[in-house]
Amino acid sequence: MKITRPLTVSLLVAVVFLSACTAGPSNTSWPGLTADQNSAYVANASYVYSIRLSDGTLQWKFPQNAGKGFYATPALTSDGQLIVGGYDNILYSLNSKTGAQNWTFTQATDRWIGGVNASDQTIDAPSSDHILYALDLKGKLIWKYTTGFSLWATPVRDANRVYQPSMDHYLYALNASGGSLVWKTDLGGPAVGEPALSSSGVLYVGTVSKEMLAVDAASGKVLWRMPTTGGVWDKPIFDNGTLYFGDMSGNFYAVDAATGKVKWQINPGGAIIDSPLLTTSAIIFGTESGALVSTDFSGKILWNRQINGKLYTTPVQAGDRILVAISQGTDLVVAMDKNGNQVWSFIPPK
Repeated sequence: MKITRPLTVSLLVAVVFLSACTAGPSNTSWPGLTADQNSAYVANASYVYSIRLSDGTLQWKFPQNAGKGFYATPALTSDGQLIVGGYDNILYSLNSKTGAQNWTFTQATDRWIGGVNASDQTIDAPSSDHILYALDLKGKLIWKYTTGFSLWATPVRDANRVYQPSMDHYLYALNASGGSLVWKTDLGGPAVGEPALSSSGVLYVGTVSKEMLAVDAASGKVLWRMPTTGGVWDKPIFDNGTLYFGDMSGNFYAVDAATGKVKWQINPGGAIIDSPLLTTSAIIFGTESGALVSTDFSGKILWNRQINGKLYTTPVQAGDRILVAISQGTDLVVAMDKNGNQVWSFIPPK
């Protein structure tokens, strides 16, 4: 299936709701980005790229000839694999140093939209075919669980359970060892973003139906619901008793995680699709209008840099640099210092 340019945010909500009534998710794409100590990895359109962090040069690309397309954010395993799903329904394991293919998982019958959750021994892989696949690090199936509709959200795992949001409006808690259902909770709308799991056992998950919810991980009980102005697309970030997240109306929130009450909110302009990046001194997030915004922990804007393109992908910190993936721009990735000054940019080779 051909990759198209990303939809504007005005159509994203329609995409999700129509997907919940039709045969599968819409054909949309924007870059997926991750990094380790030496390299950045970006999945976009027909290729996965490895970029040298020191200077932004290309180290390898996969495949050598244009593939059917990549959307899911790549994930690194503890043994040096880069796991990324394709629009050809195949989950790939690549050698993160060389880009060589280690193995493939081919049992899924629809595209990979959500990134996998890779732990020390297990890969939890959500597919658009409605199924969560649990694999070992060699790509062998351990168990699978079928939900009511497409899975676009990356799951989260603790010692005993895997928690998977679905576009069928439910949040599922599954036994980590065998994949049996422990509980499921109706969220009231499609969930397409990864949940945040606190050390006290509370899950925080947003919906495109304009809500943020807190759910008890032990029982599945909804602890509170907070209305938002726009739909919540990506993962909230939990830090020191506060949730930080944006919505598709352009509001960015700091919320008391215990009560769901708003501590502060700002609207710098432009829909917020990505999760924020929290550094030791700042919160950094992007907007559809191309603004990369840095605030302090009271909501005061420290700097606002305009990027040529649209920002749908969560910024990534790699050492002292902030990496930003760009949709519909000349550059695919830019690296910035902590003050938002560009260090290098990466343009895919033609």
